[in-house]
Amino acid sequence: MKSFMINSFISLLTFFLVLSVTVHGQSQTNKSGSKSQDIWGKTISYHDPNGVWNKFKGTMHEVTVYAKHDIVNERIEINNPDDYYLSTISAKIGIIKRGMDKGKYFYSFDNNFNVPDMIRKEYSLSVSSIAGFREQHIGHFGLPMHLKATGMQIQRKTKTVVFAGRKCYELTFIGRPDQVVSNYYIGKLILYIDKETCAMHGLRWEREGRPATYVIYNEEIVINGIKIPHIQSSYFVENNINRYTAVNNPQNE
Repeated sequence: MKSFMINSFISLLTFFLVLSVTVHGQSQTNKSGSKSQDIWGKTISYHDPNGVWNKFKGTMHEVTVYAKHDIVNERIEINNPDDYYLSTISAKIGIIKRGMDKGKYFYSFDNNFNVPDMIRKEYSLSVSSIAGFREQHIGHFGLPMHLKATGMQIQRKTKTVVFAGRKCYELTFIGRPDQVVSNYYIGKLILYIDKETCAMHGLRWEREGRPATYVIYNEEIVINGIKIPHIQSSYFVENNINRYTAVNNPQNE
């Protein structure tokens, strides 16, 4: 079973490696602030049709295949009402945990909080790194909803583009240092929203000091009422080289 999963993920990676993404604008620019807000609201309604995000608790099993075929098996848990986050990585060397509980960050190796320096460096076990992982993983569950709490500001202008083969609305969010809740959000985030369904089809990140990247979403799963991308594949903008492909599945408790 394990070899089948690995082969499937590598096949997915190979598929995405040859996928070419183009973004073509159709010079349809809407200058009213209400247009972008309206699209954003419809995207939130699509992914959270019952309005459960603020009370959301959920767990997913994420398998990430990196460009060099390194594979990471990870269990991700968030509990929004209790402000709780936990990532559990099943590595060859043991179990790596990193998380946050009511504002306090923690990490462990095989349930021991005294983690060797080598492991801390390899798995980025520091307060700043875990804070970034937390924001990234909350976004894996519910990015459109979570953006409301980040301090990023949606821009008035929207336009219709073709992104990864679909007509999409382009929503731009700007994160300024004096407005965002975390340095993770400093920069520009562009969401590509499917014109027919208002579901997220992809995104583009532009952050200072980091290579610009984009992500393509394919298929969906549902976890406790939230519609979540099943497959997300990330690329470097400059050369279209794959960074990783992640496959999300509901975690069996």
